[in-house]
Parts: sequence; C-alpha cells; structure tokens
Amino acid sequence: MKLRLVRKGEKMGDQLFLVIILLLMYYIGGLMAFFIIDETLLFNDTKLYRRWQRYRWLGLIVIIPTWPILGIIGITGMIENSINFIFPGLKN
Repeated sequence: MKLRLVRKGEKMGDQLFLVIILLLMYYIGGLMAFFIIDETLLFNDTKLYRRWQRYRWLGLIVIIPTWPILGIIGITGMIENSINFIFPGLKN
C-alpha cells in the first residue's frame, strides 16, 4: 500500500503552485492589516503615531504572521459588542 501525496493525473507542481498562491495571499493580507493599522494611527493620535513610527518594522514583523489571529479576535469582539447591544441585560 503506497501513500500518495499527489492524486492521479496531477503534477507535484500544481500543488506547489497552490501553496505559493496561498502564502502570497497570506502575506498580502498581513501587509493590508499592517497598513490599515498604520493609517488608523496616523489619523487618530499623533503621540502614539510617533511611537509607532519608531517601532513600525517590529510591528511589521509581528503583524504579518499573526493577522488571522488578530482578525478572529476582532470578529469575536464585534460579535460580543453586537450581543451586548441587542441584549443589554446579559452583561453582568
């Protein structure tokens, strides 16, 4: 019994191409998250933005790998806020 990584009729290059496309999408999404945070801080608070400017490359290194987690946290917060808005008595 052989374990096949590739289905019959497929080439290994096809799967590699899909993995490369997914990684590109992942990093493009991370860059988008980085620039959204960058622009948000630019227009909100100048003191915080100056601090962000100093450590922005560290932020780039941290945000790109973790942006899906940040998105999940953000969506969870949005859901929690909407539940609190609809049912204000649930929050203790």
